[in-house]
Amino acid sequence: MNARTVKFLAGFGLLVLAVAVLWPVHPARADSSLAFLANRDLSRLGVDRPDLFWPAQLSRDGRTLLATEDLEGEATRSGALSRLWVLRFNSDGSVREARKIPLKMPRFLQLTMTPDERGVVLLAREGASFWYLDLQTGDLREFIHSGMGVTRFVAQPHVLWPYQGRLYTLGHPLDSNGTRQGLTLVTLAPDRTDEQAIGSTGVDVAAVYDHFDQVRNARWLDPSLAFIGGTLQGTFKMTCWKKDSGFHEIATLDRVTSMLGMGGHLALTGVSKQGLSLAMLFDASSGNLWEAPALPPEREYNYPFISDDAGTLVLTEGRKAGQLINLLYGRQQSGYDLRPLPGLQNKKPGVLRLAAQGSHLVFRNPDGLYYAAIPPGR
Repeated sequence: MNARTVKFLAGFGLLVLAVAVLWPVHPARADSSLAFLANRDLSRLGVDRPDLFWPAQLSRDGRTLLATEDLEGEATRSGALSRLWVLRFNSDGSVREARKIPLKMPRFLQLTMTPDERGVVLLAREGASFWYLDLQTGDLREFIHSGMGVTRFVAQPHVLWPYQGRLYTLGHPLDSNGTRQGLTLVTLAPDRTDEQAIGSTGVDVAAVYDHFDQVRNARWLDPSLAFIGGTLQGTFKMTCWKKDSGFHEIATLDRVTSMLGMGGHLALTGVSKQGLSLAMLFDASSGNLWEAPALPPEREYNYPFISDDAGTLVLTEGRKAGQLINLLYGRQQSGYDLRPLPGLQNKKPGVLRLAAQGSHLVFRNPDGLYYAAIPPGR
């Protein structure tokens, strides 16, 4: 839902829109690749409700984190229901800069950095309202409007993603009478407004989905490539769809538990017909499929992430029912031999984000925020 360190300008009137804080939080050991911000450290940064602070996205190089904080009570009097936090990290994992930007807009459903990482696009109003936040100036504006006689597009599901320099969403265009058209993939241009901001790709998504009796999982990358899972005569199939060659079967499963498509690769976790937990990585260009050793029914893989060059794979492993988990990583050069991430074993479940270059990750659980450099080599 990523290749530039977010730049922000102190001054020029920005203090009205955002508050910059310098607060070094050093790793527990000088040579550690892991830094930790407890909830009390987040409070010192200025976070009013650490329990409502969640990571959203890392920049491509992993040195800048976008996170969100929901606001409640007195904090909403400014007209903002939430804040966007921009945290910049030093090489040792300490926080170099922290800035909070009030989001004076309807409560957003999803956000993503633009491909150039200069801004953020946010989705609101049940997928019918699109907003652009300039990360340098703090300016926030609605660029695709919603409302009677205005709504032009409704994202469904509520998902935005950048791919190869473009920003995409999936959903339904509306005609001049407000009638929904067929499900399709469109590009977004935040520097334009309403109809001019919506670019057609001509993809009839519903026609692609007709291949299945029921679609249960889908991850589109662009108009020519998607990873789609669905049932065919009672059997669940995970497939790769290419515009020029149709469907290619990846695996037969009972179900998918989590999946992410990045850079022409699909990382997924799922359950086999025998009830075993599986983790897979599929390369759409070569057709190669990597599989991790299956886990017994009492344990499971989850939350897979892959860097955009497929050089780094990260996922979690642990017992079911929300018990403690372990974070694992694998490098392409070593055949994705899964290894434990130092300092991130036996942790309470939480939210994981991996930088697109595969260099860093953040992990947020009830104890706090972990910022980790992925070990080089193996």
